[in-house]
Amino acid sequence: MKKGILMLIALSLCGCASTPALPPQGSADEGAEKTPAVDPDHSGDPIDAFTIACADAQVSENETFNVKQEQSEESGIAVYQIEFETEYGDYDYAISVDDGDIVDADYEVDEEWLDRLGGMPLDMNEAASQVAAKIGADTEDVRIWQEEDDGRIRYEGEAFHDGVKAEFEMDAKTGIIFDWNLGITNENEDR
Repeated sequence: MKKGILMLIALSLCGCASTPALPPQGSADEGAEKTPAVDPDHSGDPIDAFTIACADAQVSENETFNVKQEQSEESGIAVYQIEFETEYGDYDYAISVDDGDIVDADYEVDEEWLDRLGGMPLDMNEAASQVAAKIGADTEDVRIWQEEDDGRIRYEGEAFHDGVKAEFEMDAKTGIIFDWNLGITNENEDR
């Protein structure tokens, strides 16, 4: 028990430098099992689907709790279903067992946390570039528009690339994508 507490303290002190250091209200679900996936270059070294999901969401693993992982199938692809929470949002991912690609992603960051999480303001072109980079697309693949709610500007839009559709909402003040949905789309879907 004491070793476990010391390990949790040590892990909480080791944060990811690119993410804000926010103390989680809960602790990682000790019963959650992390099953390694195969790495993208197929060298046989295992990779961790949970780590892939955290990196995509730009969340430190130390900030997560209620982590759940199971193997299932989505759109005919064997995947690891990953679910986790942070103080500021809920995250669901499907990571391909074969190559570690993100097959499906859905997350929401509570808007009240945007200022606390920090970030840099960006214009609509920079927002489109950020979304395009996130899915490996060109900015021409991103449809984006500006909305305003209670005096706060946000960018909303969608992007299609390589059989994947992403829908998003991004805060203009911080550059944080606070609502993200990505999934495999029908090749014939209207754009």
